[in-house]
Amino acid sequence: MNLSPEWLTVLEQAGWQARHWSAVGSPTAADTDLLDWARQYGWVVMT
Repeated sequence: MNLSPEWLTVLEQAGWQARHWSAVGSPTAADTDLLDWARQYGWVVMT
């Protein structure tokens, strides 16, 4: 949630798949929930 969703465009134009947590989970989710999700689906977390 720390990075603006506007970064999605920049990352995708550079050839990366990107998602913002606000499109995946609750904005009030604990960091551990976000990291668990990223680990389960093979994503890298940027803050």
